[in-house]
Amino acid sequence: MLELSKWYPRKPVDTVSRRFEVHGFIWSSRAPHVLRRRYVATQACTIPVFLCLAALVWLNETRLDARIWGAVAFCFMSFLAAGALT
Repeated sequence: MLELSKWYPRKPVDTVSRRFEVHGFIWSSRAPHVLRRRYVATQACTIPVFLCLAALVWLNETRLDARIWGAVAFCFMSFLAAGALT
């Protein structure tokens, strides 16, 4: 955020607009390579988190339909996160 504020000195309207600014800044030529690598590493952590949540739902849910749909939903979110990252 500090690096972003050097290039975008105005205050954000809301957190959603700031997220779009961060995403655009990270992939621009103005962002340092180290910062881009750190951003990708932190975003990549969401993929195993969703898979762990799918495993937790699968192992701990007692109703079969909730178990299946919960695991499928978290696996799908993991695929979406992987697609967005690539």
